Amino acid sequence: MLNLKGITVIFDVNDPNNELEYLHRGAKTLAFRIPDDPEFLSFLNKLDTPIVAPSANPSGLTPAEDIHKAIEYFKDKVDLYVDRGKSESNVPSTIVKVENSKIKILRQGSKQIDLA
Repeated sequence: MLNLKGITVIFDVNDPNNELEYLHRGAKTLAFRIPDDPEFLSFLNKLDTPIVAPSANPSGLTPAEDIHKAIEYFKDKVDLYVDRGKSESNVPSTIVKVENSKIKILRQGSKQIDLA
């Protein structure tokens, strides 16, 4: 599953003392986006640290289609914006959750996944 690109994978977080609450904000889950952009993947592979970033949109709103919309959504809450032009597709990512060693599709999106 993790060799698929362009999906988001959600894992439960074992955080009994809420040391990671600043990341999961009480949900006790973390989502990991696996990009489908070779240049961006190359950039990520060169970093010496993980990146924590919001989704492309606040909950309930459409994904930002360009940097201007992203800045409108998040303003100075994001340290670095990368302008890659207008998004070719406004279809959100496919989201899967790993629960009890099983994969559950929460949302079919840009990558269609068949677990059959």
